[in-house]
Amino acid sequence: MNKPAKLWSFGFTFLLIVGFVNMGAFGIGIPIFPGYSISLGATLSVVGTVTGIFSAVALFGRPFTSVMVDRLNKKYLLVISLVLGGFATIMYAFAPNLSWILPIRFFHALMFSISGTVSFALGAEYIPKSAWAKG
Repeated sequence: MNKPAKLWSFGFTFLLIVGFVNMGAFGIGIPIFPGYSISLGATLSVVGTVTGIFSAVALFGRPFTSVMVDRLNKKYLLVISLVLGGFATIMYAFAPNLSWILPIRFFHALMFSISGTVSFALGAEYIPKSAWAKG
């Protein structure tokens, strides 16, 4: 009798934890960002634009990041995107004015897009075929 494949492998569990921490770090920054932007002198319309740029870049970056995921090593790509995304998060604190925020936000959104796409691709590799409906 064949033993059923295990869904909760080390790789799958580790990937879930990494994804949870990544989304948690992103989620913590969402309510802080508008107030921080206002403290740098932004108007409410600029705050809305700069905040929304993140979602737009992350959304439109997905097709391009999926090509990278198909061609490059997924594990290295995930590590690099998480490290650079963390670096971008730290860089917000060192932005002297709002003109620095926009490129940091753009870069952070790209790294977020890459890490999300890679996480899903790696998750599919760690889920055994017999457990795809569960995973």
